[in-house]
Amino acid sequence: MKITDWEIYQTYRNIKRYYKNEKLALEKLKEKWLGFFNNERRESYFILGTVHPWPKFIIIGVFSFIKKDECKMEQLTLF
Repeated sequence: MKITDWEIYQTYRNIKRYYKNEKLALEKLKEKWLGFFNNERRESYFILGTVHPWPKFIIIGVFSFIKKDECKMEQLTLF
């Protein structure tokens, strides 16, 4: 699946400019994104979309947040 999220491209450009090596930049990008989004502390979702007239789904964004401990959450009252 193709990723068109601008943040991943900008992160790649910054890493490539810092290391001045495309292969190393791709490895560092993989470490950063997989380590950041794929761990027990975060819950992550891909935002999918299509580009008219092609009926393929692509990743257009990533939404990620830190999980809250359900035991600590308390129901609030409306009034």
